[in-house]
Amino acid sequence: MVSRPGNQVPKSVAVSNDLPLKSAENEVLQLEDRPGSTPIMNVTWALADYFSTMDIPLIKGRFFTPEDRIGSQPVAAINEGTAKLLWPGEDAFGKRLGHTFPNMMRTVVCIVGDVNDGPLGSKPGPQFCLPYLQLQDDYIEYGNHVPMNLVVRTSTAPASLTSAVVAQIHSLDPQLAVANIRTMDQKMTSSVAAPKFNTFVLGLFAFLALFLAAIGIYGLLAYAVAQQSHEIGIRVALGAQRRDVMRLILVQGARLALAGLAIGALAAFGLTRLMSSLLYGISASDPLTFAAVAIVLLAVALAACYIPGRRPMRVDPMVAHRYE
Repeated sequence: MVSRPGNQVPKSVAVSNDLPLKSAENEVLQLEDRPGSTPIMNVTWALADYFSTMDIPLIKGRFFTPEDRIGSQPVAAINEGTAKLLWPGEDAFGKRLGHTFPNMMRTVVCIVGDVNDGPLGSKPGPQFCLPYLQLQDDYIEYGNHVPMNLVVRTSTAPASLTSAVVAQIHSLDPQLAVANIRTMDQKMTSSVAAPKFNTFVLGLFAFLALFLAAIGIYGLLAYAVAQQSHEIGIRVALGAQRRDVMRLILVQGARLALAGLAIGALAAFGLTRLMSSLLYGISASDPLTFAAVAIVLLAVALAACYIPGRRPMRVDPMVAHRYE
């Protein structure tokens, strides 16, 4: 972009066929030093200061330069996860990888930090990045199309530069279509929209299940304690301390509640593994969630024992004795 006095300009600009949170191409690559192929890897073609623009840290080596073009040594960049996956315990810098088309081996000159190529929260996968200036003409003639994304990093609000960026692109090629202009914040929001909705729905059903479980526990224990009203009255009439009787009621109710919580926790721990892919921002075995639910249900159980248990102890012992 051309700088003009008084105009806002971007900090850096780059072009790539891929962006974080969305994988563009996937290939199976070949290792030079051993037979066999690699796992499926995300392949990115980058131009200009892509890594700096996307704030991807350099772990080892160097970023691509304008000298990395056709006729120079074929080079590539990989993420740290790929280096550990393909060469565990070794230095991946200087190793060589090859892909099917164009058929050539490339030297790893750059190792960068891991970046999600899938939805936010997913585990970063293997990534293989190549300089766009080394993209051969026969690759495109063979039928491989590489749609590119213009990436702009700004120090101000991105929306303030949108019209200037579009105008600069059209000044170079008026026929070039510019579409799908979004900020990375918008991409992040879009990426987590489905997981957040799934988490909200699961949370709503979980709350309803917790509410129904609390009602069931309260009703069951309250009924069980009410059935012992006359027994409680007799104990008080025979001289038992009210606090001792209440302690006995609470201990019995707590034993039943703890036994149910233990069984329920084991079942929940196993079943939540099946829903781990639907959760966002929380693990399937989050200890705080399990502890919070257990505390709520235990408190409901104790309340179900305490409230009905107080009623028979208010009865005159002589009345309870005459009833028996």
